[in-house]
Amino acid sequence: MMSVVFKEHPLIVQSWMQRLLKQYPQENAILEVNNLLAHKEITAITKTELEHIEHKYGLSLHKTFPLNLEEFYGVTLNYYIKSGSFSTKERSILTHLRSLLELSTDQVKFLHQSIAEPFYKEQVKKRVDSITFKREDNTYLKNLAQYLEINLVAAEDILAESKQSKLSERIRALGADARWDQDKDDLLEQLLSQLEIRPTPEYAKLLRKYKSYTSLENKPLTQISVAIPLQKDEKCYYQLTNVEWLEERMSTRGDYHDFRHNQTFQELNLSKGFADLIKVNFPILKIIDRGNIYLTNKRILFDGSIKQSTVRHDSIYGIDPYTNGFLVKKVTGKFPIIITKESADIFVLTWHLIKKGNL
Repeated sequence: MMSVVFKEHPLIVQSWMQRLLKQYPQENAILEVNNLLAHKEITAITKTELEHIEHKYGLSLHKTFPLNLEEFYGVTLNYYIKSGSFSTKERSILTHLRSLLELSTDQVKFLHQSIAEPFYKEQVKKRVDSITFKREDNTYLKNLAQYLEINLVAAEDILAESKQSKLSERIRALGADARWDQDKDDLLEQLLSQLEIRPTPEYAKLLRKYKSYTSLENKPLTQISVAIPLQKDEKCYYQLTNVEWLEERMSTRGDYHDFRHNQTFQELNLSKGFADLIKVNFPILKIIDRGNIYLTNKRILFDGSIKQSTVRHDSIYGIDPYTNGFLVKKVTGKFPIIITKESADIFVLTWHLIKKGNL
């Protein structure tokens, strides 16, 4: 029966000298193996037939053509994968073929990692990305991993990674506005139930942050007590401790005009006289002070180790949040940058709520 995996290839014609010496081109040995696989059922081929080819050409197939033998197995495995043939019949054919070609455990493991594992990852992603992921999908993927002879631990890691990736994608989509309500919570719980997982600590923390934003916006701000004196009718709603107040400053350095550091000694003009020194100005961020910062209904109050600084709300036209601080945009004067290890985002959101009158 002709194989659908392998195609017959013509043998290399003997040279005049080879015919004289009754020798055969070595490459014909592996071609004969290919043609044997093309014309017979794999399970019907015996080791005796391969030994006959080795005797005819006076070589060891395993030693002379190791990569070709791996390729025969790899091509067969790839064909069954692409055609979706995952029955017991195909598994028995692969088992017979690896024994026939005398492939080692390491060789087979490498081929399955190279060919079967990427396919398994595709199938995992396709199932996980479907509208409904069911327990039957878990069973299917487990059986598929066994058929493809993928390490069980590796298969579980691939599935877990794909599920977490899907969950992360969903959380990012639902939390695009950095807010979280009950409807979003219900949608997320439905997905968690389908995938049978929980959010990673990183995303659980992110969800708590989104929920805190929503909670903060949906109720009046809470006044807090502070240790510093405030003005009449002034109330404090948030504070950050151990912060740094930075401002942009201009710095100057000297540079020599028309001086090239890659000049050779022969290229230097030693009769030119003194090099021209020019001054170059460039901005730097300078720490002005360290201390605590308070957000009241009237102003931003910085209580530093050197002095106190105040920025009234009506003199601020915006605050840009960053991962470790925020930039205060003043109508006039320098823009202070506050660096903190605490919740700069809550500080900025609270400022916006004060500006809106959510007191």
